[in-house]
Amino acid sequence: MPSDTLMQAALAATEPARKDFLTAVKAAADEIEGRLRSGRDSGRDSGGRVAKELGSFAAGRIDPRKLAAFSPRATEPHPTVLEALERAAGVMREIALLKEEDFVVEVKAGQRLSRVLADRLAVLGRAFGAAELAALARSGRVASVDADRRLTSYHPDDWSAREREIAPPLVVIADGSTLRLGAVREWMEGNQKIFFVIEGACPPAPMVSLVTPGTWVAQVTDPEAAAEFGSFEGPAACALVPQGAAVFTYDPARGLEASVGSADLKIHGIGPMTVWRQSQDLTTLERMEARGGLSVETSGASNGSGVTGPVEPADRLAAWLLSQTDLPSSD
Repeated sequence: MPSDTLMQAALAATEPARKDFLTAVKAAADEIEGRLRSGRDSGRDSGGRVAKELGSFAAGRIDPRKLAAFSPRATEPHPTVLEALERAAGVMREIALLKEEDFVVEVKAGQRLSRVLADRLAVLGRAFGAAELAALARSGRVASVDADRRLTSYHPDDWSAREREIAPPLVVIADGSTLRLGAVREWMEGNQKIFFVIEGACPPAPMVSLVTPGTWVAQVTDPEAAAEFGSFEGPAACALVPQGAAVFTYDPARGLEASVGSADLKIHGIGPMTVWRQSQDLTTLERMEARGGLSVETSGASNGSGVTGPVEPADRLAAWLLSQTDLPSSD
C-alpha cells in the first residue's frame, strides 16, 4: 500500500469533487423525500391539512372541514410510485453517508483496470439511477425492472452529460502493469476526477493516453505538483508515479509542461504492456513537448459536456431531478 503521505495527498486532491458529489446527492434525497411526504399527505385528512395550513389564528374561528370541502381534493399517488420514491430516497441516503475510503479502489496486478473502475463507479452511480427513477415515477413511467436496473448498479457508460457534471471522483491505487487507460478515457467528461497512485514498475508515460484538448492531465512524482487538479473546472486525471517515469502536466488553458528525459528512461515489458506500446506513448509525449502541447483552440471551451461556466454543486443533481433533463424516452 502507498504511504500515508501519498494517500492523504490523493484524498485531499479529490476532496472538492467528493464533497460536491455528496452534497448534490443529499440535496436530491431531500427533494425526493419532500415529494414523498407530499404524496402521502395528498387526499388524507384534508380537514387536518387545512387546519395545519391556517395555523393557530383560525382555531375556534374557522371550521377546517367545511373549508376543505371547497378545496380540490388531491389524489394520493399510486403505491408503485410511492414505492419507487422510497427506494430512490433510500439509495440516495445510503450514498450521501459514504466515507472517503468508499471513493478509493485498488487495482492489483492481473486485474483489468477499466473493469475495476467501472464496478466502483457503477456503485456510486446508483445515485444517478435513483434520480432517474424518481423522475420516471413522477412522470408515471416507472416499472419494477427500472428500479432494479438503476438502483443495483449504474454503469458510467449510462450516465448522462448532466450527471457527468457531478461525477464521483476516485482515488486509484494501481499496480503499474495495469495502466491500460484506453477505456478510462471514454469516461473523462464533465467533471470526472481520477487520481492514480502507482505502485511497482511503471511505464514511462501511461497518462498521455488520457490527454485531450479539454482534459487536465498530469504525471508527477511530487503531490504538490498536482495542486491544480482539484480546482480545474472539467475532467482531470493525475498519477503519482515512481522516480524514473516521465513528468508532465497538460493544462488545456496553458498547454504542456514536460520533463521527458527519454535518454534516461529504460523501457521494458511490464505485464501485458509491451515495449512497443510504451514506446508509442513516450513518442507521443515527446512530440507534444516539441509542439508545446496540442494544437487546438482552447479559449472559451466547455468542459466537454456542453455546459460552460461554474455551477453550484448542491444544485446540480437536484436541478436535474426537477427538470428531468436527459431523461430517456423509453426503456
